[in-house]
Amino acid sequence: MYFKGYKRSNGTVGIRNKMLIISVDECLEGISRKIADEFEDVIIVTNYNTCMLGGNEETLSNLINIGCNPNVAGVLVMAMHFAAVGAQLILWTSGGAGFNNQLIPVIRVSGNENLINEDIDIDASKIMRNEDTVEDVGSRIFDKIIKVAGGEKTSIEDVGYSYCTLYQKDTRLEYCIKKCEL
Repeated sequence: MYFKGYKRSNGTVGIRNKMLIISVDECLEGISRKIADEFEDVIIVTNYNTCMLGGNEETLSNLINIGCNPNVAGVLVMAMHFAAVGAQLILWTSGGAGFNNQLIPVIRVSGNENLINEDIDIDASKIMRNEDTVEDVGSRIFDKIIKVAGGEKTSIEDVGYSYCTLYQKDTRLEYCIKKCEL
């Protein structure tokens, strides 16, 4: 009998050679799936508990440990750190819930007519009722982007509630990351 395994740089041996995409939040699952569709043996693990959940060290530890499995040849971590990558404006498609960011204006677009309120910038629900066209709503979105880029406030900015947070550096998370260094 001959063993066909995959020796990893940290000395462990895997019996499969999978690539892993970890979506830190559910908002990125679609992009992750699009990437995975282009390659063989790619597995997607998505955190459906939301990226903004405070105290989610156990979830992060589980995601890290999955990536450390010897059957995993490599990991791509997908996270939405808009400000860190230089985003100046966010276009957020929302069913009615969402967020505001003090640093980056968030233009909220909703297709749910029951949840349209004062913090939604663009009502796209008329497309579903065939009362408006994709082109017209797209033009309104583009016009709103230009206006917000020129200094106009978004609807949710006028509501007044916003937050801009970074996760606190945590020795438990640092331990989990060190535990997995290859």
